[in-house]
Amino acid sequence: MAMRDDAFFPAPGGALELGRSFITPEYQRSRHALDLLWRGIGSYLAAHPDISILYGTVSLSTQYDAVSTQMICSALIEADESCEAAACISAYLAARVAAFS
Repeated sequence: MAMRDDAFFPAPGGALELGRSFITPEYQRSRHALDLLWRGIGSYLAAHPDISILYGTVSLSTQYDAVSTQMICSALIEADESCEAAACISAYLAARVAAFS
């Protein structure tokens, strides 16, 4: 991810970068580890209500089928387009996504 504009940082309410997380192989088949990760993020946000933007990189496994990948990318692109702060950042390697309907 590349910052295109310093205006991103003083965005109203503040922003929090979510880094990549790794769940060790023995816990990857259980959703509990991911639930705990999101619970921790939610707790942090509850303690810091001034944060209004979450941003970070996304990696998609090649194990997803093409339809799933298209749905995920379409949802992320739609969310990106509705966020004013998104105009201040860009991907180093943007996803190439066909229109999903």
